[in-house]
Amino acid sequence: MAEQKETRKHYSFADNWHFYWGIVFKTKPGLIAAIIGIAISETLLNVGTIVLPTLVVQLLTQKSSLPYFATVIISIVVGITVTTVLHGLVDIYGTDRSTAPRMRMANYLNSKIMAIDYQLLENPDTQQLFDAATRNGTGWTLAGGQAFYFGVEGLTRDILTLLVLLITISFFTPLIFVLLVFSGLISYLMLQRYRRWYAANHHTRDELQRKQKYLSQNAYAIENGKDVRLYQMSAWYHQHFEENRQQLNHWQQKQSTTQLVSDLISDFATLVRDGFAYLYLAFQIIAKNITATQLTLFFTTMSQFSQLVSQFIEDLNTLQKASVDLQEVRQFLDLPQSDTTSQLTTAQRNQLKQQPMTIQFDQVTYCYPKATTATIKNLSFKIDAGQKLALVGANGAGKTTITQLMMGLLKPTSGRVLINQVETSALTTEEQFALFAPVFQDSIIMALTLAQNISMSIEPDEKRIWQILKEVGLVELVEKLPQKLSAPMTRYIDSDGIEFSGGQIQKLMLARALYKNAPILILDEPTAALDPIAENEMYRQYAAMTFAKTSLFISHRLSSTRFCDNILYLDHGELHESGTHEELMALHGEYAHVYEVQSKYYQTQDPEQEVAK
Repeated sequence: MAEQKETRKHYSFADNWHFYWGIVFKTKPGLIAAIIGIAISETLLNVGTIVLPTLVVQLLTQKSSLPYFATVIISIVVGITVTTVLHGLVDIYGTDRSTAPRMRMANYLNSKIMAIDYQLLENPDTQQLFDAATRNGTGWTLAGGQAFYFGVEGLTRDILTLLVLLITISFFTPLIFVLLVFSGLISYLMLQRYRRWYAANHHTRDELQRKQKYLSQNAYAIENGKDVRLYQMSAWYHQHFEENRQQLNHWQQKQSTTQLVSDLISDFATLVRDGFAYLYLAFQIIAKNITATQLTLFFTTMSQFSQLVSQFIEDLNTLQKASVDLQEVRQFLDLPQSDTTSQLTTAQRNQLKQQPMTIQFDQVTYCYPKATTATIKNLSFKIDAGQKLALVGANGAGKTTITQLMMGLLKPTSGRVLINQVETSALTTEEQFALFAPVFQDSIIMALTLAQNISMSIEPDEKRIWQILKEVGLVELVEKLPQKLSAPMTRYIDSDGIEFSGGQIQKLMLARALYKNAPILILDEPTAALDPIAENEMYRQYAAMTFAKTSLFISHRLSSTRFCDNILYLDHGELHESGTHEELMALHGEYAHVYEVQSKYYQTQDPEQEVAK
């Protein structure tokens, strides 16, 4: 995947500028007016802080009358007060509304991660990119998606005020003006030096923070509490926390050192600038070339200017860093997403309407990203219409990968998958997903109502749900619940949420598959946590309730799938044996050997029992 990282597009500051303001115009165009309002009001306030003491000195030296003196001063103070209030209101508006573009970017990221192919999502580099995009681009107030506004707002204000001050200072001597520009250029170059270092090295920090997040989530996860304590894993967590913390501290030290050197050079340029300015002022005072009013104006202007230059550098750094932090957002949004344009012909659509369905693998090979060997190797088999097929084999044989290829979660590296003789490459992901009702090993219970967990929709058909609950044997349990179908599941959101046992969850997953009513059923070891006898009974229940559907049953326990019409025995992604249970036992091959080894654990089962009903 390193090659993919190298080919990711790098966006210039101008690119990110257009991207950000394009989102602003779609969400909160009023932010433009807010920036202008803040810049004008703050410039007036800065000028007011210069004018007020200068005017006081001038009025005192001219010995103006007390009423006139008071009128002028009160007028200026009132003007400053009104401007301060207006500035505060506009600043609050801008700060509050500047969240909107960041939230829009977060929505873009969330929509994108739902739209990209599962195969791409499963790639660790994609996950890392999404993590960096959300953390640096949208994760907090000063992330790139909002810091961009603060940087532009600050720079607009700084530039406008600095222009006023530069014009004022240039009246004293053009040389001071040149020194001010020169020191500002030095500060800018030092800022650029730090920004380049940050752009080149922030990925290291992101990786360390990702590890820290993983360690924190796993260390404090409730479901891990038993293992951490019983296996005394706390020392392992502490060790990795400490190592990661030291690496983060080392990165922070490099960052601080780089920034310190840049700041020292910038401060030295400022010291030379101010030293010359005040030395020039001292000679002018000695020569009696300036008045007390001019002296006051120069001091207040230089003081304001010095503060503004520092603020300008800080705001420029904020803006350029925000642009850097938007890189991952732009790169993640660049990822290809699932094609939603159907390529099916009318004839193919008619073929797919024929039920039950056939599924065929034709010389299919699949290799996971970064893997050195293929997980599935030149695999060919066929599931006839309405057939119940079992995939069996040891862990790592490639059974789950086959189901993901079949459903369209993964795309073959080579070869073809066909459904009713239609190549799945011609189907959109939605068209392919609609054909399957899977029940996975890791059952997902959402923090929704019981009815919504079965229907996986916001507005379920309750009449249909009650019928399915009766079929799977959960109707009595649900009828006893105070809220029945409206009962909240899990306690993540609702403290009164209900939690099912392992067996009840499996029945709930069957109910979900039945509610979808897709023509093809896939059971990918959903009963792995159950004992062999319970798993066998559950599989038989699944088989009985999905009559006339094409079904795929996966298990590493060979006795659980004896009722299937055909059994494929896999090893390391290759098909070694196929046939009925009796045929495979008669071969005395790998299947028979594994079955005989496992059979001693199933003594309570009747080895001759078959599904004849």
